[in-house]
Amino acid sequence: MIRPILLVSLVALASGCSHYHGPEGSDAATVVFTSNRVAAQPMVCLPGKGFQSTRYALSRHDSDLDALNELNEAMRKNTEVTTSVPGGAPIRLGVKFSEPRGMGNPTPFRCNAAVMFTPQAGASYSAHFVRDGSQCGLGVSLADGTPAPDAVRVPWACD
Repeated sequence: MIRPILLVSLVALASGCSHYHGPEGSDAATVVFTSNRVAAQPMVCLPGKGFQSTRYALSRHDSDLDALNELNEAMRKNTEVTTSVPGGAPIRLGVKFSEPRGMGNPTPFRCNAAVMFTPQAGASYSAHFVRDGSQCGLGVSLADGTPAPDAVRVPWACD
């Protein structure tokens, strides 16, 4: 089991992918992405650069098996993905989902969901992605579970 983990780690390092790097300090807000057991990629819109993926992707589930948890770590997947965003200005968050369809249909099923809201510096938010059949959605709530008051679903666009 060690060889596949090593191989995935080497591929991840060699790919040189650029990921979203959020701000640090008291001007930042924290966002924790979760899902309803759906593997998907959280993203943050950087105007002029498009949607940027977070360093980690959402995994379907965690496991009690150390080997599977190590594999998830090597593939940079977790059931919760935490990032920081600038506080005080509107921002777009998104989640990108893609999954192969059944035999005979080579086109994968894709579903992207995006929301816009204005995070407050120092606050914590939850961005929960849900896929139900052929539809998906993304909701943003405050740390206490109440919906973020100004969060609205927006088209998948990042200008």
